[in-house]
Amino acid sequence: MIIVLRTKLEKTLERCMDKNAIEADFESKNKKIEDDLIKATDEERKAKAAELEEELENQKKNEDPEEDWVKIDEQMEEWEKNKQQENEDFLEENPDKPDLEAMIQEEKDKLQEMHEADEARLEEFIAFVKEKNVQVVEQTSDVSAEFVFIKLIDILKKRIRYRHDLVEREQAQPLKVKEVKFYECSYTYKPSKFGVNSPLSPYNPIKTKDFAVLYRERIYYLANHEEQEKFLLEPSKFTKNVESCPNDLLIKPRVSVIGLPKCGKTTLCERIALKTGAIHLNMEDIIESYIRRDAIYAFNLRVRTMMQGQSFGDDDLVKLLHRRLQ
Repeated sequence: MIIVLRTKLEKTLERCMDKNAIEADFESKNKKIEDDLIKATDEERKAKAAELEEELENQKKNEDPEEDWVKIDEQMEEWEKNKQQENEDFLEENPDKPDLEAMIQEEKDKLQEMHEADEARLEEFIAFVKEKNVQVVEQTSDVSAEFVFIKLIDILKKRIRYRHDLVEREQAQPLKVKEVKFYECSYTYKPSKFGVNSPLSPYNPIKTKDFAVLYRERIYYLANHEEQEKFLLEPSKFTKNVESCPNDLLIKPRVSVIGLPKCGKTTLCERIALKTGAIHLNMEDIIESYIRRDAIYAFNLRVRTMMQGQSFGDDDLVKLLHRRLQ
């Protein structure tokens, strides 16, 4: 079995796109441009100052009038103003300036291209494994991980629970009603050791061939569709090391459970009936069902118990139980 988790493009973008990293990269690029500009400005400032000082020295050597000497502070201040405006214009109009929206869109395009390529490879892989008869379970993972886990556990529950019968399950196949006769007439396939009785309810034979299953060259006749589904899930559980029981005997086994009040008689009988398919006969239920019948014996019981207030005698209880068993 292969489990395939799928996500929509929107969820892939939400999970894979790191906007904080993109913003950090954007800030880093901006800072680099500004740092390079500051470094270049410092170098130009030093060059301008050296130029003005050299010009001043030349003026002093040439004995120019003092009023014509270069005023370094004033010219440097004017240069700083012009340079600042020039730098602002450069930062505003720089074609290499990073664009945050463009960077985000570029990352989206990359992820979309990757998502489409992965989907194509996944479809090709699924088609390949299905040709090999490998079961593929697809589950969307657009929701939380906890919900995906619960869904997968629900999907895989039968496979995990009945994993010991993986091979045996492949040997069992349901038969259509019209196919049963063909397999019964075959020399290869024969009825199982249970005969026409169901291996799931041997104590309550229904004897129908509408829900037959072919398993390891033997035909098993299940009582209903529910039993057929159970048998197909765990065929070995109901066939291996399980003895068949002659359910067609005229003498049917009967078990009496007795004990003190509130010792668990009813509970034990209910569990035995649930486990074996036996019929649970409760004296209170028998009395309740017979005392309301339209018969002379029932009428006499009603008069004695409900009108006269008398209690049931042992003979009456034995008679009622005998009638119910018949």
